[in-house]
Order: sequence, then C-alpha cells, then structure tokens
Amino acid sequence: MQNLRDMQTAATSGAPADAHGTVRITKHVLASIIELAALDVDGVARLAPVSSPWPRVFRAEPQRGIAVNARGKVLAVDLYLILRPGVNMPQVGRAVQESVAKAIEEILNMEPGEINVFIQDIA
Repeated sequence: MQNLRDMQTAATSGAPADAHGTVRITKHVLASIIELAALDVDGVARLAPVSSPWPRVFRAEPQRGIAVNARGKVLAVDLYLILRPGVNMPQVGRAVQESVAKAIEEILNMEPGEINVFIQDIA
C-alpha cells in the first residue's frame, strides 16, 4: 500500500487536469485515500466492517468501513473505525476528521463536507 505522502506528491505533480481533457477519480480511489488518511492517525487500528443497514439507507453504501458521498466538489464521508485500547477516543476521532479533511483538500482538490467518525470497537 502506498504511503499517504507519496500519494500527495503524485496527485499534485503533472499537467493541469483540464489541459487535455477530464480527470475522474473513482469512489474506490477516494475510499483508498481516505483510508490511508485515517490509518495515519495514531490510535486507529483498522477500519471496521459495516453490518448495519442504516448507513445505506441515508448515505452511499459503505465499502471497507467507509461511505463516500460526492456532490460536485464537496466530499462527505462516514468512517467506521476500530481503535487501539487506551486511546482518548474523542481526541482520535477529531484527529481522524482533520487528517481526512486535509487529504480531501490537498490530494483530491475537493472540499470536505461532513466527516463522521463512528467508533465501532477497540482491538
């Protein structure tokens, strides 16, 4: 898996997106970048599988513990996380929100919308 900083370098280098056509980023790639940003935060063990039907009713269907909803240049995210034991959960949750927002702005050149963190378990 590629390092988040390496992805940032690759995403920001090269010709402008509109020089030769359109650049489109799939939801799978969006989810991968968001996953790397979340896993970069100390205290996050891994993403949690989602078994509840509720997120699918109201938001995009979660994949690998991430639900992404893009509207224009605004990206909203639901993250389902498993944290390491003994961490300050609210503090880790805020750090994940900040890390993901930064990745959305700097790597994807999009605007972060809601970044909801759901702590599912500790491991």
